[in-house]
Amino acid sequence: MINNFKGKKVLVMGLGLQGGALSVVKWLLKNKAIITITDIKTRQQLKPTLDKIKKLPGAKNIKYTLNKHDLADFDDQDLVVQNPGVPKESKYLAKARRLGIPIVNEAVMFFGLYKGKIIGVTGTRGKSTTTTLLHKILKTRIKHNQLAGNIAINPMLSALDKLKINSWPVVELSSWHLENLAEYKKSPHIAVITNVMMDHLNRYKDFNEYKQAKIFNIQNQKSSDYAVLNADNKYTKNFAKYTKAQVYYFSLTKKVKGCYLKNNFIYFNNNKILNTDKIKLLGQHNLSNILAAVTVAKIIGVSNTNIAKAINNFKGVDYRLQ
Repeated sequence: MINNFKGKKVLVMGLGLQGGALSVVKWLLKNKAIITITDIKTRQQLKPTLDKIKKLPGAKNIKYTLNKHDLADFDDQDLVVQNPGVPKESKYLAKARRLGIPIVNEAVMFFGLYKGKIIGVTGTRGKSTTTTLLHKILKTRIKHNQLAGNIAINPMLSALDKLKINSWPVVELSSWHLENLAEYKKSPHIAVITNVMMDHLNRYKDFNEYKQAKIFNIQNQKSSDYAVLNADNKYTKNFAKYTKAQVYYFSLTKKVKGCYLKNNFIYFNNNKILNTDKIKLLGQHNLSNILAAVTVAKIIGVSNTNIAKAINNFKGVDYRLQ
């Protein structure tokens, strides 16, 4: 991964409207890269994002190829940033690989550029709730903690410059992020897998390929890292064999090494953390998300008082069941 982007030629493949690529472009402009943007959408379709880019210092020097991709754009680049929606089988990416040009996504850039410890959360369900709640808990102790990733309001590179070395950023990771991270042998210091269920099979050839994408979150961890797994999910309960990290579990139904529920109390390793009677989040699935977040908070050393305060004030993520 490039560390100094000044004067480096970077092609951003897939601009889109969700904000992730926009944050990459902003960061690259700030760091004096020479940028080419290519997207199969038209200028009119991309207008909301293009209008934001126009206002950025140095934006007039960006080269655009819109309404198509052009193989010639991939001839002489130092880096290609692949964004969601660009299939990994793309002939344009294949050309970049043949030419030895590194291909990254925003997660690979973030993991390469941020030198502190990262918490990465993935799963078929519950990852947005778990990451948001964990961020709320950590903010009670770490004021410069940041929430980022597969959350449109705060892409990873938007969070990057706000971080200190001990910020413990909480990053929501999609399967797409993890596939690219695996190529670079990167996993978070604390990796959470909330669950794995039959889903996204329109994008994967079978369920095993999708499951493997989730395993990538823990696969390249070291023995000094931590993996947090759902003991109630028939797949994740057996994932410990895929990581070198220290493994903790969370469970609604049984006592585990980690977090569990017993008589309306949440415990961590036999220590009572909080009563569930003041929790505002509805549903057993959200109790499971809470246990995942508490497990990480206790690994980091957040006090029970701070954990209870954050959880009891948390009403959920926007656009979720209320």
